[in-house]
Amino acid sequence: MDRNSFEFWERRSVEMEICKSGGCMAKLPGSKLIDILNYSELCKLGQFEDSALLNIGCTDLLFTTDFGPVVGTTPEDAGTIAVLNAISDIYAMGGIPLYALIMIIIGNDLDDNERKCLLETVQKTCKSENVIVVGGHSIIGDKTVVGLSVIGKRGENFYKKTNGKLGDILLLTKPLGTGLGLQAYYNGQLGLEAYFEIMGIMKKSNKLDEELLKSDYIHSITDVTGFGLVGHLSEMLSKNQGAIIFENNIPILKCIGNLSYTSLNNEYIANNIEYARERKRIRWHLDSIKKIALCDPQTNGPLLISADRRIFDVIKKYNVQYIGEIVEGEDILLQ
Repeated sequence: MDRNSFEFWERRSVEMEICKSGGCMAKLPGSKLIDILNYSELCKLGQFEDSALLNIGCTDLLFTTDFGPVVGTTPEDAGTIAVLNAISDIYAMGGIPLYALIMIIIGNDLDDNERKCLLETVQKTCKSENVIVVGGHSIIGDKTVVGLSVIGKRGENFYKKTNGKLGDILLLTKPLGTGLGLQAYYNGQLGLEAYFEIMGIMKKSNKLDEELLKSDYIHSITDVTGFGLVGHLSEMLSKNQGAIIFENNIPILKCIGNLSYTSLNNEYIANNIEYARERKRIRWHLDSIKKIALCDPQTNGPLLISADRRIFDVIKKYNVQYIGEIVEGEDILLQ
């Protein structure tokens, strides 16, 4: 989208009520989710992978669902991010997305042209990821909500989130901080250039290089979404596994680097650190922007990969960032 088009939608967004808890910020806090699942005798759901794996005859299929309030200030941004966020769960297991059903609540916060633009963008983004839209469901509501139910197939290699091994290194595919950045943008702390930086990260597909997926370097993958990196890392680590994260290696958005961490600490950050602490010992304080970013809810956030140390020889080739290691113990340490 060019600047003139964006500025049109930016003016239009003044008339719209921007949803400040869009995307994965709308997730139920992890601790409350586990309580509800346990009460409902659905506790095993809390241990599921990013996608459900079902064997249909001689074919392994992957199923996933993701939807939420719109993210961003334009229908194009909202539609693109919603699609890539939903499909990310298939990519996080080394899978290949194939088909999708669109789920949408058509809210009063969008006019007819914006609704058409939103659905057109959903279709275009699915097509760009080689996903065929085969149907969906729509209802009318107060606020627009959009997402997908996605069917994919198992790839050549299949990656569970808990297959990491002691001594593995931890890799990240994109910077952190999109939730913090959007919060600061909505609050007037960041300008237009920062918004474009944030959208650029959120609109980047999580499809991994095929050569990397087929290699024997990777042991496990998960995507960083509503529970933040520290929350999803805590899910990734098995019993007697901990992790060391190197603070100076954490990639964050440039636009949030100089913001005050105290102005960005919020209930989402608190919920995510609490969720992680239910699984692992975390003793560091949230006293810097990088530490806050580790707990920041991400929508279509990066993939978190555990891999054999041999990948160091080719790490630059795959454009991933080395951020830490899996170690023995029950602590997530920050150095």
